[in-house]
Amino acid sequence: LSFDNRSNDENFALGDPTRVRQILLNLVGNAIKFTRNGSITVEAERLPDGDLVEFRVRDTGIGISEADR
Repeated sequence: LSFDNRSNDENFALGDPTRVRQILLNLVGNAIKFTRNGSITVEAERLPDGDLVEFRVRDTGIGISEADR
């Protein structure tokens, strides 16, 4: 798994691309399924410790109940 700019080590991350792809497709698929007339945003951010990347899928759909998060 990598980011756009591989010339800068800060923009490169190693991971399991199959699992990341599976998780993101599931989250984006659910966002599409439950978001009518709204928007979906996918973000990736390297966390301050430098070892982890956080992925966020945000949408304007009905959402996931607090109990299921």
